[in-house]
Amino acid sequence: MAATELLGTIIAAYPNATYTVRLADESHISASLHGKLRVLAAFTRGRLHVGDTVIISLSPFAQKRGIILKRQPP
Repeated sequence: MAATELLGTIIAAYPNATYTVRLADESHISASLHGKLRVLAAFTRGRLHVGDTVIISLSPFAQKRGIILKRQPP
């Protein structure tokens, strides 16, 4: 099954590299960083901030968990 990609906005950032993201339909999901973003965030001391727009990949099996694929330019 294919994963669904959605656009969302980060509304909360937690110390263990997880984020709460608000989607376009006003639902909230918990998301973690994709592998390459995780490495970049470690070197740049947190590249993602509250208010950033990101692309999320949702699995069809867990609709409340996602992976942040990339950050949209402002």
